[in-house]
Amino acid sequence: MKKINSSIPLIILLTFSFILNHNWILHLTFGAGDWRYFFPAVLKNWPFRAAWVTAGNLGNINYTLWRLPSELVYWLAPTSQWGDKLWVFIPYTLLLPLSAYLFLRLYFRKNISLLAGGLFFVSNTYFLAINSQGHLPLSIAACLMLIAFVFYKKYFDTEKISQIIVAVLFLFLTGIYDFRFAYIGGIVFIMYTLFYLGKMSKKKFRDIIMAALLLILVNLYWLIPATMVGVDGGLADSLFGGNFWTLSSAITMHHPFWPLISKIDWFVVQPIPFFYWLFPLFAWAGFVFNRKNKDALFFAMLAIVGIFLSKLTNAPLGSLYSWAFATVPGWHAFRESSKFYVLIIVSYSFLISALVETAPKKIALAVLGILIACSIAISLPVILNRAGEMYEARQIPPEYTELGDTLQKQKEFYRTVWSPTFSRWSYASDTHPKVSQTFFNSGDWTIPGQYDPSPLNEKMNFYRYPALHQFFDILAVKYFIVPLQEPASDLFIYYGERQDLNVRQWYISELSKIKWLTRVDLGSPTLAVFENKDWRDHLYLTADPESILKVVPAQSVKWQFINPAEYQVTITGASSTEILYLNFSEAYHPAWKIRVGEFSRLQALLHGDKYFLPSTSHYKNAGALNSFKIDPLQICASFHCVRNEDGTIDMDLTVYFTPQSYYYLGAIISGLFLVGSLLYLIFRARQGRRKKNETQF
Repeated sequence: MKKINSSIPLIILLTFSFILNHNWILHLTFGAGDWRYFFPAVLKNWPFRAAWVTAGNLGNINYTLWRLPSELVYWLAPTSQWGDKLWVFIPYTLLLPLSAYLFLRLYFRKNISLLAGGLFFVSNTYFLAINSQGHLPLSIAACLMLIAFVFYKKYFDTEKISQIIVAVLFLFLTGIYDFRFAYIGGIVFIMYTLFYLGKMSKKKFRDIIMAALLLILVNLYWLIPATMVGVDGGLADSLFGGNFWTLSSAITMHHPFWPLISKIDWFVVQPIPFFYWLFPLFAWAGFVFNRKNKDALFFAMLAIVGIFLSKLTNAPLGSLYSWAFATVPGWHAFRESSKFYVLIIVSYSFLISALVETAPKKIALAVLGILIACSIAISLPVILNRAGEMYEARQIPPEYTELGDTLQKQKEFYRTVWSPTFSRWSYASDTHPKVSQTFFNSGDWTIPGQYDPSPLNEKMNFYRYPALHQFFDILAVKYFIVPLQEPASDLFIYYGERQDLNVRQWYISELSKIKWLTRVDLGSPTLAVFENKDWRDHLYLTADPESILKVVPAQSVKWQFINPAEYQVTITGASSTEILYLNFSEAYHPAWKIRVGEFSRLQALLHGDKYFLPSTSHYKNAGALNSFKIDPLQICASFHCVRNEDGTIDMDLTVYFTPQSYYYLGAIISGLFLVGSLLYLIFRARQGRRKKNETQF
């Protein structure tokens, strides 16, 4: 009975969490903001992903290698939607209340205290707001970070090495969902360690150093390739949201976009309802009531740090965030500061529970009643099904499914360009990457006239660019597609819909005017699809350097896709004296190399650039893609070539993105230490059970 009584707060919090999140459990398909959908056939290749991503645009470094372990879940799931349920929706619904309960249970015993702090945690507007845009992995990461802290705190109390190993493993799991919360968790661990430094024994200090080393080792699968190839391209180069993340929003824990009762309108700042000021009032009252408690002092300090960081560059001392962004390693991952809200959420949860724990019973019950009312009021947009976005179930338009099924059956490599941009339901794979027309307004692929917002015709001017036909040929673009004008989508809102509600038809008519495109029916007539019959293969040969100013005759070559970072190429019957150019339609990166003859990933790692053709043979071609100069005289003098009786030669080549070897190395090291840690925990658990049985006997 006592165990049941102590579980009442958890049961209530779980019930409230289910009320908030039941749509994600009971329905199948969702999509909003950054949430993505993948066709089942695409998911089956996920465990073999690489340090290079091919399926989007023209290819790029995989800046989210830290997510790779999660892809095993999607690989095992029958569909993308079931992967979402197993990896995101169900874990979030359970972890949200469970993490708060486990954390608060470390410090408090009264059920009303646990319920008060837990309700604040479960209904906080940061999670509610970011979840609406498909950022649930961030919310899960925050919950896992809190559980990691629970075990870190337990280690400080017991000095059991198994507790700190579990803390490391939960922080590792946090990083799989979002490495930025693992980063924030590391900051919290360091602050907690320094705060209690006076109680630190030599053994504890040694254990913490070993735990930090273990955390690095289990993350080497992405840390090594990220370090070797550089991660600047995956991080922000400027701050964002100074007009959103204000001091008052941080103090009250009111996400600036969360509405009082209506649908959420992202980037529209909402006024702070008066009752939000009760949260800092209760939290700081909790600190005053418990100011002699060292734990209360720690979480008060943590709240101040969270408030200071969450206000971004706003006063006071706003320049310090800019300094950290420019100076502190890893801070570039925080271009906006809302992720530091989690420090306030955790701290306020503790301090509110502390207030209810120590206040007179009538005051404690009054505070709990107010918090219940506030939690319901905050959650009304979700409870009343008015929040929209990710809180609203979707239906995949059948046109996208039909098109995806058709594209899957076409085995040759090509890209699709979506004008003006692609739908989240549009098909993309390593064989058929998708590109948004908006991609061609920056960087190496800027097309004149693309991004002039007025008049509307300027948005299609780039299709009139004289060299564009050859440009899209060498980019391997076969189809140009205009997506549907879906009622629940904002695909056209920034691309003419405000000026013309029928703007989709305008895009179709403009594409119809392009002479080198032919409209085709790929099984779904309502989707406008245009074919470029002159598109080139992913890898092909030319006798002269590739150009977009003239048509350079191309020669097909036999090639095989191994993974996005590795291709096997066979050249047969080539002249033994004439130079050839191997063209590869992935975005140029100097880490793409060619190995002639037998290829070994281990040797590629051990010997580095010496294992491949000299870098001088690799250059950025006219399409800002990769081209390799193949000089038979030089190659056959240093590498293995097969000479035929007619004087021609055959060559086996491997086109390889060299950071992939660092990924393999890091994955092996991480895997070994991860398995070793789990085996150690199993061994200690069995050993502890055996000792317990011997004692009872």
